[in-house]
Amino acid sequence: MFKAGTMTTGTFVAPATTVQAASSQTIGFVLTNALPSKTSNPLYNSRIIVLMPVEMYEDDEGLGVISMDNALQGMKFRPDRTYDPGTGVPNTSCAHRVCYVITHENLVDIPAGTNIKLSLLGTANQESVKMAGDFEVRTQLYEIASDSNTYPIDEGAWPSNFLTTAGSVATTTGASKGVEASSMVTYATGVRYTLYFTTDQYIPKGGTLVVKLPSDPAIGEVVEITSSPADISTSASGLSYSSHTKSTLTLKAS
Repeated sequence: MFKAGTMTTGTFVAPATTVQAASSQTIGFVLTNALPSKTSNPLYNSRIIVLMPVEMYEDDEGLGVISMDNALQGMKFRPDRTYDPGTGVPNTSCAHRVCYVITHENLVDIPAGTNIKLSLLGTANQESVKMAGDFEVRTQLYEIASDSNTYPIDEGAWPSNFLTTAGSVATTTGASKGVEASSMVTYATGVRYTLYFTTDQYIPKGGTLVVKLPSDPAIGEVVEITSSPADISTSASGLSYSSHTKSTLTLKAS
């Protein structure tokens, strides 16, 4: 029984490393077998399917693909989160991954050994600091009329080796100070501290917010409070899950 060829070379470059950043990622791969054109058989054409790392997600700007080396002529693509690259039948295999399905209008076959380089738009970085995971590329022949009868050509999967970096939290612009205390008396108990801050990135649902209050130089004590946003007493504006949110957080120290 025949099986798909294995692509041995794949590269992944993400210029923006901050969590949740939306930019373009560049992937490269080398064809093990030729990518046929529909000129050789008008009933069929070939396409490329790119599955992005599982920890990345689609941003709000919409997806796009740019050929960096002009190997693909008349290139078209569609985003598809429910596309099964193995069978061509829609299901949920891509439900949690960003998928690019890329077709072309080349008049001649793209030969084996061709290095293809694509710039992918519309995929955002991981929500938090973590490795993105593997990305996959598959090529296949498909029946133009039905778009369902597909035949694998090549496939490859490689680690992206992409680790995001943390974003930042800043004092809210216009606030008189970053933190206020309900009492300035030394060793007072039951003091309420109000913090004013702005997040560059949203806090994912189920995430936590850790606040470390200043330590006492005399005893080296650090007060650390960890809480999920739902457990936090916030101002009327609230602690939203969207980015650039101005929030007011009130904590009561015992």
